[in-house]
Amino acid sequence: MVNISSNAVYSFINYLHILGIERTQCFELINLTEQQLNQQKLVDIKHYQALYDHAKSCLHVNNLGFRYGQHIHTDRWGVLGQIIFTSPTLEVALANQRRYQSIAGSLGTPSFTIENNTVTLKWLPAIENSEQLAEELITSWIEFARRLTRSTTSPFHVYFSHSCLTTPLEYQQYFDCPVTFSHDFTGLVISSKLLKSASSGANVELNKTLTKYADSLLSEHSIQNPIEVTTDFIATQLPYKKPSLQNLSLYLNVSERTLQRRLNELNTSFSELVDQVKKDIAINYLTHSQRSLNDIAELLGFSELSAFNRAFKRWQQTSPARYRKAINKN
Repeated sequence: MVNISSNAVYSFINYLHILGIERTQCFELINLTEQQLNQQKLVDIKHYQALYDHAKSCLHVNNLGFRYGQHIHTDRWGVLGQIIFTSPTLEVALANQRRYQSIAGSLGTPSFTIENNTVTLKWLPAIENSEQLAEELITSWIEFARRLTRSTTSPFHVYFSHSCLTTPLEYQQYFDCPVTFSHDFTGLVISSKLLKSASSGANVELNKTLTKYADSLLSEHSIQNPIEVTTDFIATQLPYKKPSLQNLSLYLNVSERTLQRRLNELNTSFSELVDQVKKDIAINYLTHSQRSLNDIAELLGFSELSAFNRAFKRWQQTSPARYRKAINKN
């Protein structure tokens, strides 16, 4: 199940209330009371999507995610938001975002690559029809960066894999850079110099306390949802290096033997989950992006395209090229 932090849902309801939508109406729509939402850490993403659908019909705004992203606050990500805001630099903030992403939900996989003087940030959503979420997240990344650095910094380029929901000019004016829609990935490109920018909210001691608390949440989450935590970890590791049980144990500060036992009790193993995550991400890329097969193979850690082809045929009984062609026909 794809989920999202209850803090994010609560923050969005507050934003919709400012726009004129009654809070009680929002809680009725998601079939949760305010007390229930406060008691839960993660909720099904369908509640968040229902709020977006309802707000779009009430407000007649097609790109609500883009507009909401411009007014984002740290409480939207709960503890993760506070960790990001109190990080000493943007580089550390991005590293923390990657490390603690799972405590804010399983919306997708972020990846950051540095090449020459630029940093490319990409977002692979975990759900279909996620245009509003994609625009909210990319816009909020820029909004956070501007607040953290106390500047009007602009990316070099912004990309969305979906078609434009309104007019490109609205996006170009906010981002102050070229914006490309219907691209082969969702993300943005910024100057690598920004990574060293000091954060306006930097607080070493508070950040240390928050990350310690976040580590305890990860550990708790790994006990309650070992498969979910493991798959989230694998997905975030794949673009960078081969996931291993040893690295997962270091990440969660839990012994390898304990992790193996928890997964065995659920009739699975780390290697089986790596295979499943690769399959899910491959299908997601083939369905929702125009990335080349070579790129997808590399992102999933295959040594060569032929190895990816063999694995995909084992998963889907067809080649990735034929799978993509069939999807596009539909």
